Amino acid sequence: MIVTDSQLKEVLVELEGIDRIAVDTEADSLHCYYEKLCLIQLSFAGKDYLVDPLAGLDLAPLAAALATKRLCSKELISICVFCDEASIMSQPGSLIR
Repeated sequence: MIVTDSQLKEVLVELEGIDRIAVDTEADSLHCYYEKLCLIQLSFAGKDYLVDPLAGLDLAPLAAALATKRLCSKELISICVFCDEASIMSQPGSLIR
């Protein structure tokens, strides 16, 4: 589980040489509560990572790294990472090209 900026930085170094990455996200409530990104799951190079966005990480470097990758997912949903905890659903496609 990635819960610190230094752990995330290590993952981003590994991600540098990778073209394709599988990404899945879990969010809190689509209808009853304000949307909140609760978990980011990354899979690449035969490894899986769980990133905890609720741990107070700076997710901007991850957003920048993902913007340059080919994202794969069973159900690819919009991945929007905001440091101000805005909804991941309110800005569809902000990182997906």
